Amino acid sequence: MVCRGCMSKHDFLWAYTIQSLETQKLTSGETSDSIDVASGGNDNAKASKTTGGKHSPAKRKKVEQVDNASSPRKSCHLKELQKRKISHKDTAAFFADGWRSKLCTCTDCKNVYCDQGIEFLSDESDTVHAYEVRGKEKSTPTSQYDKGLQALSNMNRLQQVEVLHGYNDLKSELNDYLKKFAENKKVVREEDIREFFSTLEARKRQRKSSDEGMSYFCK
Repeated sequence: MVCRGCMSKHDFLWAYTIQSLETQKLTSGETSDSIDVASGGNDNAKASKTTGGKHSPAKRKKVEQVDNASSPRKSCHLKELQKRKISHKDTAAFFADGWRSKLCTCTDCKNVYCDQGIEFLSDESDTVHAYEVRGKEKSTPTSQYDKGLQALSNMNRLQQVEVLHGYNDLKSELNDYLKKFAENKKVVREEDIREFFSTLEARKRQRKSSDEGMSYFCK
């Protein structure tokens, strides 16, 4: 949607509301010979429907118009659209998705965009969809730390507490284990780290067996 103020300030955009309506009509399977834009390209579009098969001349004409709208042109596409009957209303306008990609990019139109301070309109990387895609890419975890936080947020409250307790226990035991090397000024080897985790795993199995035995006697 383009607000009323911007449509009034940049009134050449009204010419593209006709093109936007044609795209919507073609998508829904309708064809028309004349279109009267009465309320900003959103409603009250009056059209005389044609009859015939899906390969009728009227429909082929609309297909050519839409295809030409997205293909490069040497002539000014805006001037072609302005030859049609266009109603300028003091309202906002609604456009079909991707309408900015169909704006004319001839030299004269680019100068108009620049003079009116709206040269960003022809930049497809500045669309709402482009910002949404970049936002999703930024929200995707990239580091192991971010992935860990995301996994933690997907757990219930009890699981989160258990994971945090386990993390704190691991941190405490690892600090105590490495403190011995620091006091003795010894270099920590890969074998030492493997030994630490092997011992930790053995304690975990022993604790699990004890818990199972206790639950058996409590029955």
